[in-house]
Amino acid sequence: AAEAKKQLIEDFIEAFVTADIPLEKVNSLLLFFKKHVKNGGSIPQAPTLRQNYLPN
Repeated sequence: AAEAKKQLIEDFIEAFVTADIPLEKVNSLLLFFKKHVKNGGSIPQAPTLRQNYLPN
């Protein structure tokens, strides 16, 4: 389960970065992801994504 969560978040960040979508937009979409995406509740808010998953 932890590995699936990590993979979801990494794929999610890659998709946003590739599409040139600012990570701040994530916060507006969290309820949608939680409701309609399998494991969507695992996606953290933008500051957490930036701090824990993006290289400095």
